[in-house]
Amino acid sequence: MENSLATFWNEKLSCAFTETNLTATVRTAKSPTIEEMTAKAKEIYCRVRSYRKGAEILGVKVGKFYNLVNDYPHRKKPDK
Repeated sequence: MENSLATFWNEKLSCAFTETNLTATVRTAKSPTIEEMTAKAKEIYCRVRSYRKGAEILGVKVGKFYNLVNDYPHRKKPDK
């Protein structure tokens, strides 16, 4: 009984991981661009009229949401 195959074994399972050209089926999420986030933020703000609630819906901080709605620049300050 030591050398007998498991009950779930079959020929297809034995070769499943031997193929070299397998491709991954998991796709990474595409992060939205600033323009897409700005449009979404403005749409949400028109609906709820609250920066705090809009930030919660969009999943960003309130300051970031405020900047997106008001078209403030989205760049870091240069190092001195």
